[in-house]
Amino acid sequence: MHHITYSMNVETIIKKINQYFALSLQEDWDNSGSQIIINNSPISKILISLDITEEVVDFAVKSNANIIISHHPLIFKPLQSINYTRFIDNIVIKAIKNDINIFSFHTNVDKAVDGLADFFLKKLGASKITPFTVNSFKKLFKVVTFIPKDFIEKFLTFFEKESVAVIGDYKACSFFTEGIGTFYPLPDSEPFLGEKGRLNRIEEFRTEITVNDNDLNKLINKLKDLHPYQEPVIDIYPMNVKGAFIGGFGRIGHLEGDISLEQFITTLKEKFSIDMVKFTKCNENLKVKKIAVCPGSGMSFYKDAVKEGVDIYITGDMKYHEGFDAFYSSVPVIDIGHFHSEIIFTELLKDLLDREFQIETIVFPQKDVFKYR
Repeated sequence: MHHITYSMNVETIIKKINQYFALSLQEDWDNSGSQIIINNSPISKILISLDITEEVVDFAVKSNANIIISHHPLIFKPLQSINYTRFIDNIVIKAIKNDINIFSFHTNVDKAVDGLADFFLKKLGASKITPFTVNSFKKLFKVVTFIPKDFIEKFLTFFEKESVAVIGDYKACSFFTEGIGTFYPLPDSEPFLGEKGRLNRIEEFRTEITVNDNDLNKLINKLKDLHPYQEPVIDIYPMNVKGAFIGGFGRIGHLEGDISLEQFITTLKEKFSIDMVKFTKCNENLKVKKIAVCPGSGMSFYKDAVKEGVDIYITGDMKYHEGFDAFYSSVPVIDIGHFHSEIIFTELLKDLLDREFQIETIVFPQKDVFKYR
């Protein structure tokens, strides 16, 4: 049974969602997380949407919702100025004027265990859901650096705030060993500690952190930012064990029995309220049982799906040349469009929030930007 939380503010809501869809999973190019945070006041009502538009903000105002949680982030690039004549800027102005917080969960939900792809397959009645083999496990690394004693708390504060050095259900997992570090500053150096022209002996702590390959570069860059030394030593040791699966794009599921392509497409359209789908030419006698799916723009993972020996691959945003290649491949592609493959985010998140919180949660009735005839 899930715990029901009665005292709810922005921070409480976001922390709970983050437990399911960790922000640390997002891609480097993504901007999941805080878009606009006005304050940490109690939440009156939550509005869930796929995208953030002026209509969504207006709907929140009219519905007395003071936080919007979206799938697609409002802000991808830094705003260098705010001008009411621009689309995104006007949304920001309107949200701030009306005290509406905006938070987004994007690629972290796409990749998380029991995230969007898993939910997609469950809606189709699939079971035995597994990740693509290429994403099955994350390699682990031991990262070691050496810091002066007075900077330990600075490092620990960072570890405590961010989702780094995560092992299972624990974060901020590190180990410190005291010792003496030596260095001789050359003429062009600018040492943070010690003196030029002689061998210096400094009390330091060897700091060890275990990290998976998804977070490795992010951690190294942050260690360099935190480190007081001009040339910090950061050693990286590959570990001989594999970490548990924590997330990746794409999932594979199995139907209870083989069904015809026509029957499968009919079921797909019914479950996702689609009038029309696009698919590559294939054997009309194809029987569908083993399905691969990647909601959104997932054609870059098509070859990974083919290697899994699936019967069919479902995604959105298939381009002509991608479809051309699939035409001559062994696995046909069904393109249900970006919108229809991801609008189920609103259903997924509402189910989660309704389980975890005793608060009204509503969904913005968004429509596809495209028309079909």
